[in-house]
Amino acid sequence: MSDSGGHNPMTKDQIEDAVRKTSSLHTQEARDAYAAVGVLPDLDDDRKDAADWAYENFRFDVAPEGASGWEWESGSHEFRRTVFLPNGDGDTVKGSFGIRFRPDTAEIADSWSFNQNGMGNGTPRPDWYARRNELECGQVFKTFDERTVQLDRPVPGDGTKWYVLSWFRGGWSCEDDTIEPGDLEDMIEDPEKAPSAEPESPTP
Repeated sequence: MSDSGGHNPMTKDQIEDAVRKTSSLHTQEARDAYAAVGVLPDLDDDRKDAADWAYENFRFDVAPEGASGWEWESGSHEFRRTVFLPNGDGDTVKGSFGIRFRPDTAEIADSWSFNQNGMGNGTPRPDWYARRNELECGQVFKTFDERTVQLDRPVPGDGTKWYVLSWFRGGWSCEDDTIEPGDLEDMIEDPEKAPSAEPESPTP
């Protein structure tokens, strides 16, 4: 039996395989897809996918030139790996990267990195897809492609996307541009640092 487009529908195994291939980029979307088809992934595998996403999106002060594989103990809520940091002399030194998960889930509670001297080496990128219930109309964000947007209203019937206003040439656009929460980066919480919605005064 085929769908109206002439393609055979995907089986649960095919969906699970497709989800696994993309879950390192969109961990919450992957969990939602698993739930939609009634497939429960192995918790360690799910956590590894989430850990890969967190590592790939971590904002390192000094970017690693490589890293070891993940290490964790069965029943533990922490994943760790060694990272290899450039020391400026053409060599590398060992630092560390770690993630702590909430009990019995693949939801990340915290992530961190330290250099060879035990000093902090960056900050995590906020996962606004996982935190999408915190999004509200009027919030202003920087996006992954360095735009500034203001959340206008949820897209009806979608569940995740938002209509946004984009800051362009001194004003907010009113086009029906949309964005996924996963493309949001830093919230601009200080109104003085956000672009003003007021028209700019003409130059004398």
